[in-house]
Amino acid sequence: MLTILQKYLFREWLLAFLAITVVLMMVMLGVLLGNLLGDVANGSLPATLLGKQLFYQLPEALGLIVPLSLFLGVMTGLGRLYRDNEMAVMWATGFRGRDLFKPLMLLVIPLFVLLLINGFVLMSGAARAADTAIDKAYKSAVLWGLRPATFHSLSKGNLVIYIESMGEDGNSLNNVFLLNRGVGKEGGQLGREQSWFAKSGRFWVEKETGKRFIELQDGEIVERDLKTKELQKLSFERAQLIIPENKQKAKKNNTKRLDSKQLLASSENADKAELHWRGISALMALLMAILAIPLSHVGPRDSRGGRIVIGLLVYVMYINLLTVARGWLIVGKAPLLLGLWWVHALFFLLAAIWIWLQRRRR
Repeated sequence: MLTILQKYLFREWLLAFLAITVVLMMVMLGVLLGNLLGDVANGSLPATLLGKQLFYQLPEALGLIVPLSLFLGVMTGLGRLYRDNEMAVMWATGFRGRDLFKPLMLLVIPLFVLLLINGFVLMSGAARAADTAIDKAYKSAVLWGLRPATFHSLSKGNLVIYIESMGEDGNSLNNVFLLNRGVGKEGGQLGREQSWFAKSGRFWVEKETGKRFIELQDGEIVERDLKTKELQKLSFERAQLIIPENKQKAKKNNTKRLDSKQLLASSENADKAELHWRGISALMALLMAILAIPLSHVGPRDSRGGRIVIGLLVYVMYINLLTVARGWLIVGKAPLLLGLWWVHALFFLLAAIWIWLQRRRR
């Protein structure tokens, strides 16, 4: 059972943690939405999937935000009690340093479990679901966002598609116009520009390669040389035009899409490094919450933001060391058995020494 003072501490930390999480989540959603809108603008992501893709990125965003918001929540909550001299009164009533850890663990342990589930299950599942949605849209003109009576700009404006109407299957096209500015492109300079007109067509995907095509029927091509301004006109009964490769698919990191069982069974260094990486958010939340106890100690004449700056520097050092250690695992410079554990052990030792020194001064 928690004492009254421990319940008071738990409430302070919980409210601070929730407030900081909401603020950081709003910032992160803005960043993610901006990136997705950029993908929509350059044609690598259909606008119809914008909401779904944002939702599928939430597990990864939470894995980044929760450890930091927990760390800052404990620091700001306990730091306020130090500044208002409430901690001095609590020490005078017999409250001891180890009494801080019971309410702290009551807050940290549920988050630790949730972050483990998020890292080892939800993140890879969300990544696979995001890819599945894109692949499905990749094979359908409607889902990809090719809507009738609308100009669609792809490949940074080098390909423009207009379709007057579509069949019920979503892949049959009527009265199609295409403007292709990427013909004969050399040294960054455009050579020729083609305008395609066709009475009908269809959207299809090659099963072997996954490449998208628009097949046009009963149409003509008007080609203009951008240097000489000469025009050529050709008629055709059937023609095919490949749609630029989906950049979103090219960016895939297959390791992130593998479930944890597959990573555990793999002998690849990159897969083992990914397995270690999936547990860092839970371990960081635990260790940084403990480290926040000595970091939140504020003297009467200390500045309010000084400790927060120090805490953020420690957090950045932690992240950077983990990133470096992961790189060593991938290239084989560090033994797989050691993994990322040495970084966590280093910061656990730092927290223990800091707490011991603070108790000696008290």
